[in-house]
Amino acid sequence: RQDLSAKIEIFIDRRGAIRTYRFVKPSGNPQFDEAVKRTLAASQPFPLPPAAEVASLLVHGISVGFPL
Repeated sequence: RQDLSAKIEIFIDRRGAIRTYRFVKPSGNPQFDEAVKRTLAASQPFPLPPAAEVASLLVHGISVGFPL
């Protein structure tokens, strides 16, 4: 069993959809990184963000580590 982890920055629009994302720290394992991408796609839409946070989520994003 490998101890894999990855960190992603997600940019979310006002409807809770992912506009884009980027790996800040990929795991180094292509299968794990693909599983992270599938998890993100399946997790949409996210709850609607507060109106005051929409611009920040589009510009600065939010960091998420995997495993959670």
